[in-house]
Amino acid sequence: MHYATGNNPYTFGPNSQVFTVTIGSNTVSGLMSVQALYIGGPYGFFAGKYQISSSTWGFVQTGYPVGALIDIDFVTYNGKLSSGELVPQSVPEPGTMGLLGSGLLAAAGMLRRKL
Repeated sequence: MHYATGNNPYTFGPNSQVFTVTIGSNTVSGLMSVQALYIGGPYGFFAGKYQISSSTWGFVQTGYPVGALIDIDFVTYNGKLSSGELVPQSVPEPGTMGLLGSGLLAAAGMLRRKL
């Protein structure tokens, strides 16, 4: 990875890059837009946003659907990706959805009784 050195904070040149992650048979791809939080010696720390443009079912099930805008951060060492994370959109747990559904049914039943 090469960094633009004209401004601080450092950015990729150009700032937005297509970034693809593959784990087994699953792939997620999109456009990332990041800024450097720190670059010193061999290390670079970056954070920003990731707009997902394509995603296989394995990633969709874990919170990475097409069109999602998620947070991304990563570390580089000597210009190579060392570690990082994509922070998925929060997905309500099934218990919360069940509680909401039963509450709506109860409210509808009470409303029906009053009419």
